[in-house]
Amino acid sequence: MSAIKKCLKMEGRSVMLNHKIRVTSVSLGSYGGYIFSGKPIQGGKTLVCKVPYQIATRSPATGEVWEITGQKVNSDEYNNYIDLTECHPIEIKSVLTKELLRWHLLKHHRFRGFGLGKAKIDKLLGEHGIGAEALITLLNNNKWQHLTDLLSEHIAKLLCRNWQALKNHFETLQFLKENSIPLSVAKPLLKVCGYNTVSRLESNPYSLVAFYDIAPNIWHSIERTAAKLGIEQDDPKRLIGLVEYCLYEQLGMAHTACRREDIVAYLEKELGSYDTAINALKAALKKKAICHVTYKGIKYYQLSSIGYIEYEVEKEIRSLLEHPSQEDIFIDVNSSIDVFKEEIYTRDGFYLTNAQLEAIKGAVTNRLVIIDGYGGTGKTTILEGVVSVSKPETSYVLALAGKAKERAKQSIGEGAEAFTIHSFIEKVKRKKLAQNEKVRIIIDEASMVDILLIYRLIKSLKDIDYSLLLVGDRAQLSPVGVGLFFHRLVNSDNDKIKIIKLREVHRTKATGMLHKVSMGVRSGNLHKLEEWRGETEGVYLLPCDDQTQLFNRLLQVKQLMPNAQVVTAHVTESRKDSARLINNFIQSNIQTNQEVFMSLGKLKIMKNDWVIVNQNLYDINLYNGNTGIVSSVYYSEEHGEICCNIVFDGKEISITKSTAWELGLQLAYAISTHKSQGSEYDTTVVCAIESSKLLDRSMFYTAITRSRKLTLVAGKLKVAINAVKKPNRFELLKSPFQV
Repeated sequence: MSAIKKCLKMEGRSVMLNHKIRVTSVSLGSYGGYIFSGKPIQGGKTLVCKVPYQIATRSPATGEVWEITGQKVNSDEYNNYIDLTECHPIEIKSVLTKELLRWHLLKHHRFRGFGLGKAKIDKLLGEHGIGAEALITLLNNNKWQHLTDLLSEHIAKLLCRNWQALKNHFETLQFLKENSIPLSVAKPLLKVCGYNTVSRLESNPYSLVAFYDIAPNIWHSIERTAAKLGIEQDDPKRLIGLVEYCLYEQLGMAHTACRREDIVAYLEKELGSYDTAINALKAALKKKAICHVTYKGIKYYQLSSIGYIEYEVEKEIRSLLEHPSQEDIFIDVNSSIDVFKEEIYTRDGFYLTNAQLEAIKGAVTNRLVIIDGYGGTGKTTILEGVVSVSKPETSYVLALAGKAKERAKQSIGEGAEAFTIHSFIEKVKRKKLAQNEKVRIIIDEASMVDILLIYRLIKSLKDIDYSLLLVGDRAQLSPVGVGLFFHRLVNSDNDKIKIIKLREVHRTKATGMLHKVSMGVRSGNLHKLEEWRGETEGVYLLPCDDQTQLFNRLLQVKQLMPNAQVVTAHVTESRKDSARLINNFIQSNIQTNQEVFMSLGKLKIMKNDWVIVNQNLYDINLYNGNTGIVSSVYYSEEHGEICCNIVFDGKEISITKSTAWELGLQLAYAISTHKSQGSEYDTTVVCAIESSKLLDRSMFYTAITRSRKLTLVAGKLKVAINAVKKPNRFELLKSPFQV
């Protein structure tokens, strides 16, 4: 018990500390970030530092000096460590000593592997050498010729080249700090601009608008920097930058384009005149920073990079339509479908409908097929049939999330390999797919896949003979990322696209209340719901007037029906029905006598807690979206830390605290609607206590259709009705992708 108490000891924090330290060791943090050790250059004990990815401008490296700011934390794992709030590498020149420069050249990986050993470094810095200050001056100015008396030409050139790369990094960081530009842009900036970064930024600071997704408020910092550099308000670089910034703002809201009248109005407001706004657009077009396209008679402007991506996807889809696959003469499709039909009857006791059989045949005999079906229309059975009939053609089933991939794998069986889209792209990149192999790509829950990910997928499949089958429900959630793909194809007027619409529901009776309500919601209508009085099937209202009442009603439902899943559109704590706040409330009221727990920052994981995985961890077959119940929490002598056992889909898995950090483990009494998509629960409780942009028809429809039997709408009926009246999010997105 003493070991448990030791592990559960509260963390003690002290005042903020600031040091410049020599980095002596670096490792990846199990919590998502870095752990590095080092000694302060002014002397003192070795410090252990923990830094999240979002704070570090890049990974630390042995042989560097870093300036750190943070709080000292008591920890059994690291004794005392510094929890960093800010950190970045600094130039050796700023803290120069001969000994420190020698250590830097000896330990930093940039100076390894080309013959610069201890003896040569001592020759450079020794009594008859160049000296520390003079050596840095030569390296900073890339004067490799001056080093050839002491080093070979090859080593001198490589030493200068690698020194220049580090110098560029330090100078870039200094420029960003001096101009109050978020350091979060440093890592991607240096990735795309690896040399003369500062001089290029000084030439055109407006190029930083490309990092809008990392620093949404970056425009004000850019404007201040430009003013310091003497760039005039009517400078074409500023005008082009403002046009791009407008389109990046649209991209941040998932729009891949902006209507002409909207962007002109935006520019006119910012620039003060219509003529200047038009000049800005002309300048951006001339520089090819943007392009324009007409969609359904409306002129749109796009960032050229996004326009190119949509154009390439359109071109690939047209290619699939124009070059139909050659039928295998050794496969009798109709006979194979009949065999599968009998197999399903023998296994499940029912015959597939004519619509399902036609869907299988259409999917097998066309190179591009779209299947759009309600939940419960047998889409998974159709996929199983497509894979079965397509043999010996290799089928790959792809899904956006790891959990969905595993579900598809279990449903379809051994007939196809299942991957997340990202992992499949990596497989293709590693040339794990034979170039002459004929394959069928099946994307499940395709409505959530954005245009950027589809572009990456088709780009990876270049020179591979493939067919594409997209399966989804256009009324469910649209992509979290930018643009539209599945929705545009489903609604396309191109009669060459094979679109199969499934409308016969099998999961619930077509006459049942749940089906009737969900079909009404799908078409934009939600009628008055009766208050729930203990019914076990149907859709009912759980009336709540405020957050306190909502939380208490949700707690009562969980106590009465422990397997009920609470679903909400919101995660952020600023919302009344925040999943985080609901989880904290339910846990604090249900878990009242638990002495042993696993602490993950502010989060405590206890026995019987519902938890959800937020990161893929392939080694233990756990994926983003997997939910489970904690069966035990204990101190493991073997691992020397608190561990827990969690039951996922009937299988118990031991999770160490370090692994829990890697998994991004969170409570799951309430989860977001996005996390719930693709799952089914006997009882689903859908939160609708306050209106928001997120809570629209598609969000509400997706949430209520997670139920097999009972859906409870917790909150205000008026809020739910208003959400259903809103158009689906995909109808509001400006995306001129079309085939």
